[in-house]
Amino acid sequence: MAEYIPRRHVARWASELIAECQPDIEERIQRGALYRNLYLTGDENGNPATYPKTFAYIDTLASFFFSPVELRYLVKYHGGGNPTQRMMGRAASADLQELMTDAGVYSTISDCVEWSLVKGKTLLKLNWEDGGFAPYLIQPEFFGVLRPDIADLSRQDAFVHTTYYTPGQFARAFRALPNLGEIMRKVKNKGNRGSPDNRPDRANALKQIVLGGLNPFQQAGNSPATASSRGIVNWLGGPQATWDAKVLATLIRLDELWVKDAATDDWATFQMVGDVMVTGDGMIRNAFADAFDDENNLRRLPDAFRKNNPLSYMHPFVEFCPNRLEGYFWGRSEICNVGAMQMQINARLNGIARLLRRQENPPRIYAGSTALSQQKQSALDKPGGWFVDPTPNAKAQNLYPELPEGLWESLHELESMFDSMAGLPPVLQGKGSAGVRSQGHAETLTSNASPRFKDRALSVERSVAEVGSLALTMLRAMDPRTVVAWLKPDTTNPVAMMEPDDPTLEPPAPGMKQFPFKYWHLPDNTKVTVDSHSASPIFSREARDLIFALVKIGAMTPEDAIEHLHPAGEEEIIAETEAREIQQAALLKAHPEIALKLMEGGKGRRR
Repeated sequence: MAEYIPRRHVARWASELIAECQPDIEERIQRGALYRNLYLTGDENGNPATYPKTFAYIDTLASFFFSPVELRYLVKYHGGGNPTQRMMGRAASADLQELMTDAGVYSTISDCVEWSLVKGKTLLKLNWEDGGFAPYLIQPEFFGVLRPDIADLSRQDAFVHTTYYTPGQFARAFRALPNLGEIMRKVKNKGNRGSPDNRPDRANALKQIVLGGLNPFQQAGNSPATASSRGIVNWLGGPQATWDAKVLATLIRLDELWVKDAATDDWATFQMVGDVMVTGDGMIRNAFADAFDDENNLRRLPDAFRKNNPLSYMHPFVEFCPNRLEGYFWGRSEICNVGAMQMQINARLNGIARLLRRQENPPRIYAGSTALSQQKQSALDKPGGWFVDPTPNAKAQNLYPELPEGLWESLHELESMFDSMAGLPPVLQGKGSAGVRSQGHAETLTSNASPRFKDRALSVERSVAEVGSLALTMLRAMDPRTVVAWLKPDTTNPVAMMEPDDPTLEPPAPGMKQFPFKYWHLPDNTKVTVDSHSASPIFSREARDLIFALVKIGAMTPEDAIEHLHPAGEEEIIAETEAREIQQAALLKAHPEIALKLMEGGKGRRR
């Protein structure tokens, strides 16, 4: 059910709801810091481990689940659409691909996948800023939900996103507010008042924990600390941002509360600094959909499109959760599978290192000597060092430790157990394996070992497709540019929706028709999918084999195959292929006897 939003005392109600969305924030911060340490350093305390195998595992797994190298979106319609709509979809998908690449959306998705494996769940927030996409990675420590037992964000009645601003950033972000000066004074006065007992309030404490790490934040200019063992400095571990104390003290915490309004079933947005309402006071609005209703934006739209807001009932957040956990919103970290094994490997390596160190520099026993001193002991430790002992029965003996048989076998066994828990057999790591007799045998083993990863790769793919659908909806609402689709000469082309921006634009192949359109002309049933599972390399070989098989039996045209395979110079190859087909069609139309001979020859070959 949705929340009832009061019409009075909204600020107090919103502040209470924000606190209700974050009851476990300190626990999740502590757990997230431990996962981060194990991932970046191989040690739960952040001390750099000798063999941080967890980092290599998470990095490999993230690359299995998402790789933007061959990613391609497919814009399509329910029922397939007509030829004109399909060409519009091809043009829209190519343009969408370019816009998202330039805006860094794919890089942000990669970060979301990586850190969702580490911490269980991350979110991507896709904003529209300065006429383009602006993606942001949201760590779970900066997010909260009203019902942590519900795993899907779409089923939540309320959630909150926390961000921090410097005063200058805050003023620029909200410069359009008519009462910005009054709000800045309230925020400043609230910060100056502090708490009655002069202790930092909960928001300031969380600011130091989240932004400055688990330990008290380190001020700039302090000498770098060293790790507790082996004298290794912190830069070998997982570095944290170092804040100047004055900058950290002036940061403004903004809580953006999203509530499902019971009256409209749409989202309502309230932005709060403590108990100060920045936006939303006395007005129920969806901040994400408001961008469409901006007067400057509506002025660009035809009358037929001004009434229906494509962004209504939507928010800009997309979840990434490869390891879903029923009854828990934040999912399960991949570190849970291998963290204990990483600590066992650390302990075994440290034990072997201590044993070998004693073998290199063993302790000594001196018998019958009374003249030994620390200075003489130091002389003995140097190459060619010596000293004279007048005692006739004096002798020295090295106490070498006994190296057990199979000293390294136990470490290799721990590594094997790590790989077993991770589900990474040698064939999935690009290594040879005993008993593999041929390429077909290796492909069979890879196919049998990969379903465990394919399930989670499909979960990531759904999130990637959701980002694409959200981006396309934002383009329909906000982008006034004209996109050109090119239709083949034999296509029954309806009257173009609008005049082209450039009538002299050269077609990619002779005779092709220019069909200009804007994103809001796309049908309402337009949807975005990931083409041929191209988001994940684990599907690449199977997808390619299927495409070649479809081309071989004539179920797919060469142009469609090129579009799905995405070779280098894809647009040029498609244009050349279409030009050859157009020329061939024109030749057969001018000389029908050639077509007849080809048909007869084909029948003869079939017999």
